[in-house]
Amino acid sequence: MYSGDRLNKNNISIDHYLPWSFTAHNREWNLIPTSKEVNSSKSNKLPDRRYYSQFLKIQHIALNEYHEINKGDKYIENYHIDLNIAKSNLTLDNLEAKYNRIYKPLFSMAKNQGFETGWVYNG
Repeated sequence: MYSGDRLNKNNISIDHYLPWSFTAHNREWNLIPTSKEVNSSKSNKLPDRRYYSQFLKIQHIALNEYHEINKGDKYIENYHIDLNIAKSNLTLDNLEAKYNRIYKPLFSMAKNQGFETGWVYNG
């Protein structure tokens, strides 16, 4: 998402969209696959707003794929609890509204706590 490069099994890493040092959790709704180089470059910075819509699209695809593959809710329980996301028939617009309710205040809090904003990958 950050670099446009295809990921492969030898160079994959999991990024905390909002830095772990801010959230202190590994909730799936804040995780995104990326390359090791990108993750290292981003470190504990807040990504530029340009990445947000792609982040939402990837989360939307992952949730819908999960529902198709596995009807259980263990993996996505935190989406239900933390974001109040319905268990089925999730539209991208609905997901964006749920994320905006959570992410906008979290971004502001992180910025106010001194986290660097506007990170862009320049690889």
